[in-house]
Amino acid sequence: MSIACDTALSMTSCTRAIGPKSMTRDRHLYAASLSDSWKEQTLLNIVKMRYLDPPVFVDVGNIVASYSLQQGVSATGNIIPNGSAPNATVGGFGTYSNTPTITYTPLTGAKFIGSLATPLPPDAVFSSIEAGLPADLILFTAVASINGLKNQGATLQGIAPADPDFHRLRALVRQIQLSGAVRIVVKQEAGEELVSFLSFHTKKVPPEVGSMIAEVQRLLDLDPSASEYKVRYGAVPSDNREIAVVTRSILGLMQTMAAEVGVPPTTSRNRGHSPGLNMAGMFLA
Repeated sequence: MSIACDTALSMTSCTRAIGPKSMTRDRHLYAASLSDSWKEQTLLNIVKMRYLDPPVFVDVGNIVASYSLQQGVSATGNIIPNGSAPNATVGGFGTYSNTPTITYTPLTGAKFIGSLATPLPPDAVFSSIEAGLPADLILFTAVASINGLKNQGATLQGIAPADPDFHRLRALVRQIQLSGAVRIVVKQEAGEELVSFLSFHTKKVPPEVGSMIAEVQRLLDLDPSASEYKVRYGAVPSDNREIAVVTRSILGLMQTMAAEVGVPPTTSRNRGHSPGLNMAGMFLA
């Protein structure tokens, strides 16, 4: 009888493990696995692009964790007359199953182009600066050119260096951002999609901040008397009250990072192996 009770109690503890308390455990573990998987996939694709191997992305479409538990206790016995000792049998049973279902979706066709190959919208880039992300980092990674000032780019021959004024510009914008003298507003104009407007606070700012704002206006050939400047996608602005930005796509970002991947000296001596696979193994180890 005690064995049956122990079995029933153990099944009850399993019930607690797959009930509401399992959410904290499962959510954390699935999130960590998903994060590690995305990082490894992204890093591997960066290395593949370094060797002109097309990247392949597989998205996790859905995760369903399904648990089931069946348990029970049975008892049978015989009562024998004339004083003979009765016999009885008591038993327990339980069945536990865990059947997670994960679906994978390759990124191809229009979804691939929309997610990875389409340039980032300027309002998204400048909104991230308004949200507090470092302006110099955002401009370096997400912007290919701004008002004709070119960022560094990746080519088959290697890295094409940026215009010196581009690096000076992003350093100035970062300092102005830290001072709080720059403001970016995203609003919708009549008949247009969301548009970003950038403005500088030139009143009641320290002299050094005012000089940095003036230098930014000079580098971008902006009208210093304007209260705000319209930010749009393009290579050349239509006037001196507009900031024309050519943004990168996600693939463009990865291509720039891929160009920085170096080939280790030992790779050339590993015969029978692709250098791209050797690099991937080194980074993913």
